[in-house]
Amino acid sequence: MKLLVMLQLLLLAFSSCHGQWKDSRDRVRLQDVQVLTLHQGKMTTGRRSSPVPQLNCVGGSARGMFNPQVVQCYNRGWDGVDVQWECKTDLDMDYRLGSVNVLCEGYDYPDD
Repeated sequence: MKLLVMLQLLLLAFSSCHGQWKDSRDRVRLQDVQVLTLHQGKMTTGRRSSPVPQLNCVGGSARGMFNPQVVQCYNRGWDGVDVQWECKTDLDMDYRLGSVNVLCEGYDYPDD
């Protein structure tokens, strides 16, 4: 079985899901986001930083041989520090997701 060891999912500032914020009343707490849908070939629309690819495979034995087109990540709870995400995609039988990281940009500064 080929192993897709690491798929790094990037989402910067929820603006890629919810549009640009007009003021602080439009903020959404990370733990209140239930589902993220990320697409191969699409860029983020961060509020404070330059766009980056929504999906980025950064390692594993399947790197370069297979890239999922859409990945959905589901909020499975809050541990007091961060959301615990479960990510799913359609994969051939020869592949599986390994370690998955979901990274989000803060609204005013990196850790807010």
